[in-house]
Amino acid sequence: MYIVLAPNTGNTMNLLIATLASSRHFNCEIPGANFKSASPISRFPLRTAHQFNSSSSLFSFTHEVAAERARKEQHAMPDNGKLRWGIAGCGRISNDFVAALTTLPSGEHEVAAVAARDRVRSEEFAKRFGIPKVYHSYEALAEDDQIDVIYIGTVNSEHTKLCKQMLHHKKHVLCEKPLTLRLQDTKDLFAFARQNGKFLMEAIWTRTFPAYKQLKSEIEQQTIGDVQLVTANFGCNAPNVPSLAQRNLGGGVLLNVGCYMIQLATLVFPNKMPTSIKAAATLNDDGVDETTAITLQYEDGAIAQFLMSTRVELDSAARIVGSEGTIEIEAPFLAPTQMLTPSGKYHFVLPFIDEKFPTNFINSAGLSYEAAEVRRCILAGELECPWMTHADSILDAEIIEKICKEIKVNYD
Repeated sequence: MYIVLAPNTGNTMNLLIATLASSRHFNCEIPGANFKSASPISRFPLRTAHQFNSSSSLFSFTHEVAAERARKEQHAMPDNGKLRWGIAGCGRISNDFVAALTTLPSGEHEVAAVAARDRVRSEEFAKRFGIPKVYHSYEALAEDDQIDVIYIGTVNSEHTKLCKQMLHHKKHVLCEKPLTLRLQDTKDLFAFARQNGKFLMEAIWTRTFPAYKQLKSEIEQQTIGDVQLVTANFGCNAPNVPSLAQRNLGGGVLLNVGCYMIQLATLVFPNKMPTSIKAAATLNDDGVDETTAITLQYEDGAIAQFLMSTRVELDSAARIVGSEGTIEIEAPFLAPTQMLTPSGKYHFVLPFIDEKFPTNFINSAGLSYEAAEVRRCILAGELECPWMTHADSILDAEIIEKICKEIKVNYD
């Protein structure tokens, strides 16, 4: 059993102070400062104020805690705990995400609005799912104060701009992978989200699958000993799909598929940057990779090898080989329902999506795991998902950027 802890907010005393700071029954009487007219969350108990006189750093810390709490309370969810979603983009992945939401309790999730530049597609999308509001600009969606969180399912090249836009309007954000096309943009977005006190997650839905939670437990408990090798393949025959083939849309097999392999490596080897990154790729006429082979080697000698392609079909399974056993993740490893471990075979049953909502991608019902985790995090006041943290996304982006340089793919 896992106990997921919220991000660290200080020791017991600081937590007590932060709690008292929100009380309406205390006023601050610090010489030279007048907080009596401030909001309740800015007030501090008299006894603590005397302590602050001898510890300005503690005062600063507690004021930051209070400010952070105030930011979290902006655009708060309704008291009933229902998460009101806005959908940016009405393509295939957005279709599957909203279809997956229908498997969750209606009292916990509601799709309140959809936005897309194509008027006909957005209105058809809204009619398909019974969405009450349709916007024909993303700015209008961002300005809707009846929305708590935005799901961004547009083409990759729009992710950075839309994330900033939604965070600026105090919306929580779940953004499809890759979060951005550049490492620095990824770092900047997470910093901006924290500055605004809003939840932001790169939508690596794989991490929220029950199979991956079990995998993480197996690795942490070393049920296969020390990991020596990680392998995974993914291939499909789709070289002409614009989102995969066009550089200006953030195309390429590495960004669109390889990210699932890189996240597997960083789950198995947490917080570790490979000491060696080697890659070879075949590029299309637009300068993005169609077939890519990658070898990562770590300080202890462990190796991760990945093969991916938008030109040929490949068995999309993964293996983690340790000194004392092997874990096999059956295809599709990026959205798995079956996994073989030394202790036995696991089978996880997906939620059921009604046939009136056809989906585009295999096991799309698993997108509901991701949505449920977003709601849990937001209700708990967490700004990142413990299964796919900001640090995880940054490490993945750093590895991907190094691979891009190795295969001479440039998104600048």
